[in-house]
Amino acid sequence: DQLKQMTNNAGAYAVIDYEHLETNIDGNIDVGNIKITPLGQEQAIKIQNMHVTGPNVLEIVRDYLPILGNSGLPSFAQIRFNDINMSLNGSLGDYLDRAMQANAGGAIDPCGVNGLTSIAMARNLGKQELRGDAHASYRYNADAQKVSGDFSFTVRDVDSFGLTFEMGNISPEMISGARKQV
Repeated sequence: DQLKQMTNNAGAYAVIDYEHLETNIDGNIDVGNIKITPLGQEQAIKIQNMHVTGPNVLEIVRDYLPILGNSGLPSFAQIRFNDINMSLNGSLGDYLDRAMQANAGGAIDPCGVNGLTSIAMARNLGKQELRGDAHASYRYNADAQKVSGDFSFTVRDVDSFGLTFEMGNISPEMISGARKQV
């Protein structure tokens, strides 16, 4: 029911469908054959599998973000998107290219961080589709008051990006206060 509520909340921007949902007592959630269709578009972005894990994974999904949860920040969480597939042919590619260029201020630097974001550039390289994977995770050590994590995505045969971070002096009270402000 919580996943259905999340997909309904996305309705202002896109229609989200999925074929199967599996959960287990270990705190894992797997969602398969996801289709995200932006409103006004006929083509969907397809994701073969989304895997979420964490000690309080049901609360994470229920509240969208760990910081908004009722029990504070879980000690760890991870989300993986496997085999993200987007066709570059048709109106979806045009729509996303316009949106990405607008987000980049209209200028795409092929050697910069936003070089990956041009659908037109990928088409010029002969790509008919973009396929990739994404991953994000964090760990919270309440005793050391540290949050560490990583984020990565790969667009097969095109590019990859990764980021690792660590932040200190993050007390449980700060997390609780941030949760109340949000």
